[in-house]
Amino acid sequence: MKTNSTYCTLRWRYPIVDFGRGSIRTCCRTFEERVEPEEFEEKGSDIFLNSDYQIKMRLAHLKGYKNVLKSCTTCWRLEDGKIESPRLPEWLPYPYSFKDSDKQLVKEFTDKELGEITLVNYVTNEELKLKDITLESDILRSENPFMLEILLSTHCDLKCSYCSPQFSTKWAEEALKYGDVDQGYMDWSKPHIDSEEFEEKFWEWFDNIAIYSLDRIGMVGGEPMIQPNLFSFLDRMMESYNRLKTKKKPILWFVTNLNASEKIIDRFYEYLPKLCEVFQVEVHASIESFGKKAEYIRFGLNCDRFVRNANKLCSYEDKKNFHFGFQIANNSMSITGLLDFIKVAKDLQDTYKRGITLKHNIVTLPEFHSPMILTKDFAKYLDEVVDYLEKLPVKRMLPVPDPLGTWKSFLKWITNIRDSIKNQEGEKIDWVGGDVNNIRASFYKWFKQYDERREVNFLEVFPEYKEFYNLCKELCEVKNGII
Repeated sequence: MKTNSTYCTLRWRYPIVDFGRGSIRTCCRTFEERVEPEEFEEKGSDIFLNSDYQIKMRLAHLKGYKNVLKSCTTCWRLEDGKIESPRLPEWLPYPYSFKDSDKQLVKEFTDKELGEITLVNYVTNEELKLKDITLESDILRSENPFMLEILLSTHCDLKCSYCSPQFSTKWAEEALKYGDVDQGYMDWSKPHIDSEEFEEKFWEWFDNIAIYSLDRIGMVGGEPMIQPNLFSFLDRMMESYNRLKTKKKPILWFVTNLNASEKIIDRFYEYLPKLCEVFQVEVHASIESFGKKAEYIRFGLNCDRFVRNANKLCSYEDKKNFHFGFQIANNSMSITGLLDFIKVAKDLQDTYKRGITLKHNIVTLPEFHSPMILTKDFAKYLDEVVDYLEKLPVKRMLPVPDPLGTWKSFLKWITNIRDSIKNQEGEKIDWVGGDVNNIRASFYKWFKQYDERREVNFLEVFPEYKEFYNLCKELCEVKNGII
């Protein structure tokens, strides 16, 4: 199945519901699908998994139409760079598989060969030829989500460099003051669908369909810890699971910047026993550097407060039902501060004698935030990280609940990124998504604006980037006809 150039189970089994914007996506890397009132009225709760748009995208996935799946290019580029993409991990349950006899054909996935390829439903074992699939085929519908992410609103207290007004109210405030920024995202200012009706249909879908198959539920943002309705929403979700009267405990995870006040973290800490009765709870603190570098990247972050909050949560005694770790978004500025952060994570693990999760990710959009645009000399900073991790007994680290969150898995991931940077051929890196020199020019242009707006200084925080920064500046000036 993995040999298929386009198929991805996330289109069937991973909805992301944004209550603030009245929108739905599948997978965190795809474009949002704005729910139109007319279709919402027609489909009702079925909109959360089976909108007309998602049906069309699933058909494109099965039939190999890459030109239609433009929002999926991130995974393909990662794979081109020999880095595992979100669509490929072994643990993901695939709703459909290809017959063994067809696997070679799938490697050369073209429309001409569709008639020879057979899909098999993993539940019913029903077989179906790809050539026979139409927009009306049941195979394109989904009734069994595996993973769900929820955005209650875009309310956030940070302005992370690679974020945008679409996901942060602080970013939106800045955009309204100075004008929008070009981050390559969608229009964040569109009006919302009626929020009460949207929420009503969500609970109808959740209680009658989603709850029976969900293994993982994520609270993301914005910043989930500061959502005014977070605890009432969690109370409502627990009511649903208590009515179900099942021993199944799905994973409930929070992606948080961990920058909230002591009062807010204390309240969450006191709420944890209640949550842990129903869920396997995970907190993924989002960070990828440390100190002044992290505070520049994640503008508004207080690292001292971050560490205090991390220590507070790590002290929670229920190690069976509560897990703590980090969501690491490797980006073009995090490389030189990554080792400092890894040492903080190691100290927490040693202090509290609990497995600390290292969930790895990489920023690929906008492209100038990708670490792949860096020059080869930056590989030495990842050499230091790899060397540090290889000297640790990573194979014997305390267990964590997610196979993609182990220190061994992170070592493999960061090694692949290091090798991809180190093995660049010339100055054109095809898989970053365009001419790398144009992207580097955008890097300078964007961070110059970033510094002016926020009254910070890139090179004061990242002096080791001086040569790269000046290269990007020169490329920007050439691009704009200044020199």
